Amino acid sequence: MMHRNKILNNKSKLAALLISSIYITLVIIFSEDTIWRVSLILVLPLACIFYSESIGGYTDIGEYNTSKESPGCLVALMGWILLFVSLFMHYSRFF
Repeated sequence: MMHRNKILNNKSKLAALLISSIYITLVIIFSEDTIWRVSLILVLPLACIFYSESIGGYTDIGEYNTSKESPGCLVALMGWILLFVSLFMHYSRFF
């Protein structure tokens, strides 16, 4: 079971990289935004997808102490939601 989860996790990461690279390519071709601006927008979603277990494991963040760790799958899901929301926000102004 653990091996299957690792394969699915790697496919998720590969898909995120593919979508992000297509996103950046489309920005280069069709948009006036700079690559740096779009890359900065993609940092948080990709970090949530790639390091979901590590980010979910934080329990002491400054003044706010949480008693439980967040599940890594939920952190990765939020990364995917942020990725698609940023895509939608960027390309909705063209329609």
